[in-house]
Amino acid sequence: MFQIKQTKLNDEIKGKIFQGFSSQAINATGMDGLKEDPISFEIFDSAEFAGAIVVQPFWEQLHIKYLFVEEKHRGQGIARQLMNHALEFGKKRRCQFAFVETMSFQAPEFYQKMGFTIEFSRSGYAENTTFHYLKKTLDQPSVPRKITRTGVYGVVAEDEKILLIEQKRGPYAGKLDFPGGGIEFGESAEQALRREFAEEVAMTFDSLTLLDNLTTLIDVPKNSANEPYTFHQIGMIYQVKGLHPLKSEAAAEFQPIWIDPKTLSEEMCSSLLWQFVKGIFEEKFCEFTD
Repeated sequence: MFQIKQTKLNDEIKGKIFQGFSSQAINATGMDGLKEDPISFEIFDSAEFAGAIVVQPFWEQLHIKYLFVEEKHRGQGIARQLMNHALEFGKKRRCQFAFVETMSFQAPEFYQKMGFTIEFSRSGYAENTTFHYLKKTLDQPSVPRKITRTGVYGVVAEDEKILLIEQKRGPYAGKLDFPGGGIEFGESAEQALRREFAEEVAMTFDSLTLLDNLTTLIDVPKNSANEPYTFHQIGMIYQVKGLHPLKSEAAAEFQPIWIDPKTLSEEMCSSLLWQFVKGIFEEKFCEFTD
C-alpha cells in the first residue's frame, strides 16, 4: 500500500527526481536540456563582493535564475554590467533567447530596460503581487534603447550663486546639475523633490514654486557598463526657498556646490541645467535672490 511522507528535500530525492526527468527527456527528444549546472558570474569592488548573476543553459537557451547586487553598491550600473556579461555569454553559446521570471515587486522594469519583453503575467499572488515571465531575443543586432524620465529639480539662489551638485553616474556623470531627480511611484512632485534634497544634499526647504517645465533629448554613447541609448528628460523646475540642513545624521550623497551662474559653460552642465541657465536664469536672476 502506498504511503505519503513529508520530509525536507534532500540530495538523494533531488537526484532521483532529476534522473527521472533526464531519462524522460532523452527518450522523448534525444537530448537532456538540464544537463548543465548553473553558472555564477560575480563582481567585486577590490576584494569586496558587490553582486552576482546566476544563469543556466536550459534546452539550448539562457535562463537568468538570479540577479543580486549588495545594497551599498546599488545605483552604480552593476546590475546592468552583470546582465550584459550574462547575455554575451548566452550569445557565445548560440542561445536564441534569454528568459527570466520575476515578481512585480522585484525588477520587471529593470529587465524591460534591458530589452526583455513580458510574454506572460499572472496576478493573484499574496499582497496583490504579479508573476512575470520575460524574454529577450539574442540573435538580433541590438537597437539603442529609449529611456524617458520625468523628474523634479530645485533652483536655490543665495548671494548671486546657485546650489548645484556634480553627478557621479548616468548620462551626466562628471557634469554639474540641479539637486533633484526622478519621481517615484506614488509620489507627488513636492514629495519627490523633498526626498531628493534630503538624499543628495541632506537639506530641506520651506517652500517651492513651479517655474517651468523643460525637456531635453540626448544620445548617450556606449561605455563599459551601458549600451547606447537615447535619453528623454522631462524636468519640472521649482524655485526653492528657506533652505536649511536636516537634523538627522544621514550623510549627503553629494557635496553641495555654490557657484556663480555666469561662470557656467555648456560643457560643465547637464543638458537641463544649461537650458535653464541660458534661457531663463539670466533674465530672472534678481527675482530669485530677493
